[in-house]
Amino acid sequence: MDINEKKGSDFHRHPWELSRTKCVMAELKKYIDVDKDAKYLNIGAGDLYFDDCWKAKYVKNHTTYAVDIGYERDFKNETTHLYTDLTKVEERDFDYALLMDSLEYMADDVLYVKALAEKVVNGGKVIFTLPAYSSLYSKHDEIVGNLRRYSITDFKKLINKIDGLSIESWHYFYFSLFCIRYIQKKCKWNIDPSHKVTTGWKYPEKNLVTKLTVCILNLDYFICRMLKFFHFPGLSLLVICKKSN
Repeated sequence: MDINEKKGSDFHRHPWELSRTKCVMAELKKYIDVDKDAKYLNIGAGDLYFDDCWKAKYVKNHTTYAVDIGYERDFKNETTHLYTDLTKVEERDFDYALLMDSLEYMADDVLYVKALAEKVVNGGKVIFTLPAYSSLYSKHDEIVGNLRRYSITDFKKLINKIDGLSIESWHYFYFSLFCIRYIQKKCKWNIDPSHKVTTGWKYPEKNLVTKLTVCILNLDYFICRMLKFFHFPGLSLLVICKKSN
């Protein structure tokens, strides 16, 4: 989550983030050696919610290096190495790297992925979650600063421009949200009329509404993953890449 969005005692994390965190973690443990000591780099890590959950449940011995422009403010974390820009990270030989809904903000996505891949060891992973489908690009994307959305075809073209990086697995997820956004686009509804630009939620995490919404999204993710060979659509895209040289 964006550090700037986490304000006040009445702030509640959005079901989308709760679900994405749980589902992506469960999938990543199939590709990451969670038992050995390792270090990884998280681009656009925000308030480190994903990293805190990831380390607490699966990778207690993994060291986090996090990059986010929000760290220019007075943000501190005793267990994480914080940087405001990738160019400031002198450390190399990362076992894996994460870009979760971050690449769409980069002016030159090819150069950024290339620079990141150079910091990952041979055989390491680079994992992406991305907003899906250029046809769904809306005023809301402009408001939050997204420069683009990606289909798997778009992303394959990007990866083909980077030597030594190949796609190992991918699938879309959140078909239900895809349907909602598709209808909004077709009907020309204003997706974010108040321009709140927040992922906050009005109900606590333990509230029944939140729990039910998270369950629906978790099921949605599972179905999309099961149907990935049919290129089943979703509002988001998960891609797992491997560094080969």
